[in-house]
Amino acid sequence: MMDDVEMKSSDLDTKTRLITFENGLLNKADGSAKYSSGLTTVVCSINGPIETRIQNEKFDQAVIEVQLRSASGVSGTF
Repeated sequence: MMDDVEMKSSDLDTKTRLITFENGLLNKADGSAKYSSGLTTVVCSINGPIETRIQNEKFDQAVIEVQLRSASGVSGTF
């Protein structure tokens, strides 16, 4: 599914940016979405549930692992 929205720039009312949303584009993920606005694109995926690492295991809490990767290839885990 893809939705397009036009949005005016907050600093200049004369420019408009096309905003697009797309979901289900990654085949190996349980869920995925893509958001684009101007030159910015964000792709998100979700996978799970999976077994947690033993050092992160907490029986009374949920654990969410977030991995970030920029277009230049720099990544991190939080």
